[in-house]
Amino acid sequence: MPVLAGSFWAGILAWPTLRGAAPPWALVAWGIAVLAIGAVAAPRSRGSSSGAPARTPGGESAPPALAAPSAPAAPSAPAAGPDRLARAPPLFPAFAAAATFFLLGAGWAGLHEERVRSSPLASLGPETVTAVGSLQGDPSAGRFGWSAVFGISEVRIARSGGGDPAAGTEAIPVRGAVWLEGSGSLPV
Repeated sequence: MPVLAGSFWAGILAWPTLRGAAPPWALVAWGIAVLAIGAVAAPRSRGSSSGAPARTPGGESAPPALAAPSAPAAPSAPAAGPDRLARAPPLFPAFAAAATFFLLGAGWAGLHEERVRSSPLASLGPETVTAVGSLQGDPSAGRFGWSAVFGISEVRIARSGGGDPAAGTEAIPVRGAVWLEGSGSLPV
C-alpha cells in the first residue's frame, strides 16, 4: 500500500511536467488499461478456469455440487507442482500496479486543475466578493488561533455601475468549502 500511495503522489507531483504530453482523461484511461493488463498477467490459481474444485478460505477442497457421475478426467498437471501458474515475469503485476497509480494520480491532478480553471470564480481575480454559506462545524482552537470549514452556497459580486443603483450585485451559485483561520479567541 505505501508504494501505491507513493506512486499516486508521484503522479500528482509529475502532472506539471506531463501537462503538454496528454490530456488528463487520457492518463486516467491509460491507468485503467495498465491495471487491466496487470490483472490479466497476474498469476492465477491452478485450475481456476478449468473447473477444478473450489477451495474454502482455509485451503480445503469444498464439497462437490450434486451432479451426474462422469468419467474421471485425466490430470492436467502433476499434483506436486506449485499452486499458481505464472503468466508474466514475477514483478510485472507489482510494476503495473505502481504505474497504474502514477497515471491515476497525474490524471486526477490534471482533472482537478481543469475544474479549478473552468470555475466561474477563476475569472473574478481582482474583484471583491462576498461568500454566502454556513459553517460545516464548530470553530476549533489551534496553536495559533482558531480554524473552521465554511461551506459556500453562493458568491455575490458587487457591480459598480458608476453610481447606478440598478447595477446592484450579481449572485453566482457555487458549491464548495473554504478553510477559515483567525487569531485570538474563538468566535461566538
